[in-house]
Amino acid sequence: MNNFQVQFPELTNEDCTITISGDFITIEAMHFKVDLISFISKSKKDFVLDITDMTKMDLTALNALIVAQKEMYNKGKKFTIKTTRDSPIHELLHLTKFDQYLKLKIVAQS
Repeated sequence: MNNFQVQFPELTNEDCTITISGDFITIEAMHFKVDLISFISKSKKDFVLDITDMTKMDLTALNALIVAQKEMYNKGKKFTIKTTRDSPIHELLHLTKFDQYLKLKIVAQS
């Protein structure tokens, strides 16, 4: 059983933080990418993607983050990923060198 959850904010909210928790893997990543691109196209705001409660991420999910970053850049918007330094997700981003491409905001673990 997968515990993946994603929360998109209301487009009218001042805070545009998208929260992902659980295991972000293949099938969820494919659906998320489509939903995120649709969400990006409807909003004129910058986004924060909070992955502090994400427990797993595979390469398909990593691709979804890269596509989101590219879409935001092409629209002149900022896309920041919020994570903790000691998370396995941050370690994956660092080992693959994607931490140099994605804009990360490192926060203290809660």
